[in-house]
Amino acid sequence: MNVRTRGVAVWGSAVVLAAGLAVLVGCAANVGTGGTAEQQGSKQPVKTTGGWRMARMTFKVGSGSKVSITGGGEGTSNCTKDETVTSFTTKSSEEAHDFGFYAKTDGACDILEKSYSYFNVVVKESNDSTVGSARVYFGQGPVGSVTYNISCSAETGRITCERDREGVTISRK
Repeated sequence: MNVRTRGVAVWGSAVVLAAGLAVLVGCAANVGTGGTAEQQGSKQPVKTTGGWRMARMTFKVGSGSKVSITGGGEGTSNCTKDETVTSFTTKSSEEAHDFGFYAKTDGACDILEKSYSYFNVVVKESNDSTVGSARVYFGQGPVGSVTYNISCSAETGRITCERDREGVTISRK
C-alpha cells in the first residue's frame, strides 16, 4: 500500500554523474496540497524527498489500554532519524495516532539507499499484562521516490494488524 506523505510537492531529483549526465531519480508527484513544482510555475527540479514522513496508526483496543510505539534503533531503520517513540493510554475504544520519522538525504541516502524504519507496537491491559504486539514497516518506495509503503503483522497475542487507507489499524481479536 502506498501512503502519501503530507505537505510536500515534488517534481523530481536529478543526480549529475561524473560525465556530466543527469539522471532523473524522482518522479512527478503531488503528495501534498501545493501541487507539483511545474503546477506552481517552476520548471526546475526540486529535491524535497527528505523531511518528515508520517502515517497513522488507528487503535481499536478499548479504552484504558496502554500502548507503546518504538521506532528506530540499530538494524531497524535506514536513512532516518527521530523515529516516533511514544507511550500512551487509550481514552476511547478507537483512536488514531500519527507516527513516522525524518528521512535523510545526505550521503548515499535518497540517491543509493531508501529510507525506512520498523516500528514495534505493544498493547497492554491497564494492569500491565500484555494483550499483544505488532511490527509495522514504513519505508520509501524506489530510491528517490516520495511514495512510502506500509505493512504490518501481529506478532503475538490477541491483536490483529491490517493496512488501511491512512496507515494501519491495530485491533483486539
